[in-house]
Amino acid sequence: MRVTPAFAVPRNADAVEIVHIPVPEDVDLPPLPTQADSWVGHYQRVLLNVRTGEMSFFCADWRVYVPVLGDEDRAVWKSQYPGESPINSMNAATRPVPELLMFFIDTWTRVDFPAAGRPSTPAWVYLTREQGDAFVASLVPLAQQLVDNLFRVPGTDDLEWSAESVAAVRLIDAACSRYHQGPRGVETSLAGLINFADAVVAVPGLVRGEWAEMEDTQLDDAADVLSRSRYHLDPQLREESGRPCDEGGGIGLKVYGARAWLYTYRANEADNRPILDAARWFAEPAHTLIGRMTADHDDEAVSMFAERERTAALRDGVKLVGVESVAHAYRDELRSRLIDDELTQAREAVERLQRAKAARAALLAQIISWGDARYHSDNDAELGRRAGMTRQAVNQLRKALSDDVDSGD
Repeated sequence: MRVTPAFAVPRNADAVEIVHIPVPEDVDLPPLPTQADSWVGHYQRVLLNVRTGEMSFFCADWRVYVPVLGDEDRAVWKSQYPGESPINSMNAATRPVPELLMFFIDTWTRVDFPAAGRPSTPAWVYLTREQGDAFVASLVPLAQQLVDNLFRVPGTDDLEWSAESVAAVRLIDAACSRYHQGPRGVETSLAGLINFADAVVAVPGLVRGEWAEMEDTQLDDAADVLSRSRYHLDPQLREESGRPCDEGGGIGLKVYGARAWLYTYRANEADNRPILDAARWFAEPAHTLIGRMTADHDDEAVSMFAERERTAALRDGVKLVGVESVAHAYRDELRSRLIDDELTQAREAVERLQRAKAARAALLAQIISWGDARYHSDNDAELGRRAGMTRQAVNQLRKALSDDVDSGD
């Protein structure tokens, strides 16, 4: 039974303090829409910079037409949508957390719809500058919870979502809803969310030793697969999550923090030595693959070669990753190049042979056309010997030329 490695995945706690930045007095906000402007939509937003901790009230200019995003419209678009909705990156769990997050405030223009056919909706008219600043200030504790719980991906500057930070996003979204209109009464819930670190504790069999040997791109691909997996058939996770099966046997778990966990696992398995991609190692003249690996290396020989390179790197105090994939790719390239070269040479040889045959046939045709008695058909064997052809081939050529003359061609 595999023992789950004991290590902590680094969080972003204490790295950033969330500070509310009031809208500067010299910044003109667009006028509040009236009942006649009921088409305006959610133009009031909350901006949160997860790197600097700055949090502010933002109003897009609802009077400005925003075209469909294109290269030529990017400046206009960015002025109206300066941040990114957390949903976009949360759904791609291994995508780094954007620096500037943007939450839509569910304020709207109050319109007196007829009661019939319209459900009653809480009124939350657009906020003034002062109201907007006060509202954003009330969200600072939730934003701090979001930022503190983000994972840090070792060896990179990337931040990654955790179950707790996603739960904080849900809280802020709820507070921005017209049904709550603030953080009071919103409740934290991790339902359907799980960190990969917790998943491997519950099910140690999820851990794969080969992760320790993967380079960054391979590790990112593995993290993407793990984040997309819902583990809905694993009874241990089902029990650990404390959620019953819904129809179809799934528990709907969304997995977060897989990339940060994998990078931490790899560093832990390397005893925290520097991680070096094999491609960079082999790019050094002292470690070049040229002359050290051939097309004749079989898979076992490649594995042995990779092990020797890993050992050599360890002596230099470096953990080498992605060695076998780079070595296999180089061996396969050599084989492909060899096949291409051989086929090219064979094709050129065939073309030379065809040209030589054509030249011999042309020469014989010229000789036959002379009608010289010395080269009568009785001498086809001698002609063939001198031309490197059989007597029958020369005879057939003579007959073909005779047929051409008879047909008038």
